[in-house]
Amino acid sequence: MRERTLHKFQGKEDLWLDEKTPFGPYYQANNYYRWFHVFEDELTHLGQIRLIMKYVKRNNLAGDGG
Repeated sequence: MRERTLHKFQGKEDLWLDEKTPFGPYYQANNYYRWFHVFEDELTHLGQIRLIMKYVKRNNLAGDGG
């Protein structure tokens, strides 16, 4: 997915970030706003996953799969 995203971005001009499109029933949002939130959400979830993995490892909750 990362490679596809990078490939798509290569074909976009910087002005594309300013293009506005409908966002929900009442608002408009530009592509910069949208992508900022995609990355922000990704980082938040990555942090949550790391926190859970540390908790599981620290408390020996991984089990043996059975």
